[in-house]
Amino acid sequence: MCPIPADAAANPCGESEPIYAVANADQSVTALTVHTNTDKVIRRSQPFRYAGFFTTAAVPATSEHIYVHQSDTYGLKRPTFTAVSLNDDSVSTLRPALILTRPPVVSADGSRAYLRGLDDVRVFTFADGTTKTVLTLKSISTMAVSPDGTRLYVTTSTSKLVQYLSADGAHVTDVVTGGVPSSPVVSPDGAFVYVAIGGRSPKIAKYDAKDLRLVAELTVDSFSDNLVPSPDGSRLFYRDAKSIAVVDTTTMSAATRFGLIGSFVLSPNGGCLYAIKPVHEGGGVFRMSSTGEGLRQVDLGPGVRTIAFRWAKAKEGP
Repeated sequence: MCPIPADAAANPCGESEPIYAVANADQSVTALTVHTNTDKVIRRSQPFRYAGFFTTAAVPATSEHIYVHQSDTYGLKRPTFTAVSLNDDSVSTLRPALILTRPPVVSADGSRAYLRGLDDVRVFTFADGTTKTVLTLKSISTMAVSPDGTRLYVTTSTSKLVQYLSADGAHVTDVVTGGVPSSPVVSPDGAFVYVAIGGRSPKIAKYDAKDLRLVAELTVDSFSDNLVPSPDGSRLFYRDAKSIAVVDTTTMSAATRFGLIGSFVLSPNGGCLYAIKPVHEGGGVFRMSSTGEGLRQVDLGPGVRTIAFRWAKAKEGP
């Protein structure tokens, strides 16, 4: 079994790690700060306008804000970023000059977001609100940025995984995945890229982050997404049609399957995860250790749409 950090014994989430939740009710949205020792809400932001069906949140490692992204179901309206201050809970609204984007990829330092258009990727800078096109590519589906912010990995609906320099969009290399790739994620040390590949034989693939050489593949039961590596890179958590599951990344073998389904986040210490059950499964927010023990429901009130931990600081890669 993959090791769990020693500090996970008392509180598997980490003693000083709050979780941030975004809930909507009565057409307004509120960001909540939740104490993981007690699972109690300790802060509430000022409410802000509900502006879209899709809601995601990011709390970059060196940022003093929660960035809440909202966009509508069909991408017919301009997306909205709301920056919620972690100091005084004030909110400010930012509107990128782009129609279709979901979900965005926020840089680790919290200075910019990469936005997917129909056939391009643009960088939105939070400080001045400017939007700049960095690359053009047809059939873009999903994206990931390396922990150090230098590389951008893009999947396409035409079976490609493509690597670019994030600063200027210069093409580095690409590979044909042999299926429909999505949900790329880069390991914490920047050494590997994991990609969910859909098709008749769905897989999770592990690529070398430098040259996109295929390192290993794991055949899975159904299409997977929500790929999340553990802080030490030894485990990869993912969601499929059945539940949340874990992969041993050294051997690329299935390690554990949990009796819980839904979108989820992993704590920065790798000790616990929070998940939001879909409405058709009964709904609700749940917490358990990252080895599957101690499953319990957490009452954060109605309308929780997304949850997030502050990201761990990026490690230097090889």
